[in-house]
Amino acid sequence: MAGKFGEKFCTQLLQWGRFIFTENLQDHPELYQWKTVLEFTHSMGWENLGWPTMLSKESQQKFVELTNLEEYFKTHQSIYAQPFSDWDLCLYAIRQFDDEDPTAVNRPDNWVYHTVVTEQNRNFWAWVLTQLTSAEQALLQKKATEVVRIHHLKIPGELYPPRFLGRDYEL
Repeated sequence: MAGKFGEKFCTQLLQWGRFIFTENLQDHPELYQWKTVLEFTHSMGWENLGWPTMLSKESQQKFVELTNLEEYFKTHQSIYAQPFSDWDLCLYAIRQFDDEDPTAVNRPDNWVYHTVVTEQNRNFWAWVLTQLTSAEQALLQKKATEVVRIHHLKIPGELYPPRFLGRDYEL
């Protein structure tokens, strides 16, 4: 691939496959944890989490935008209206995909959905981390941990420090 498409493209594809492609949201527990906390506290205002007031409003707006999947669903609908390519048919046969059964675990559109949500969340946190100082990130984690404890939010494991979210990929 690198010979045909170049090293940069090959590296990006490998990084996407290793760090973004997602079969379910729990593949990236750190992003899932914070998404749960932010969704829960959204109506209260994120100032309660220690976010600076101006950043709180801007980040909440960006968070609402990332949770809006209208464009994804439109694209999904238009793609599924088209006939499968030879490559699609081959991959479907190999992986035994089943689009007809809405409860099927091996529906490829489930993977695409989770991958889109993961990438949007990673991009959101990449932006947030450029806005918050280390001290603000520590305060955010402390306050968010209190919210999880007080409100008995069900998140897997301990809340990851924000500094680990939205990082550039590693090879």
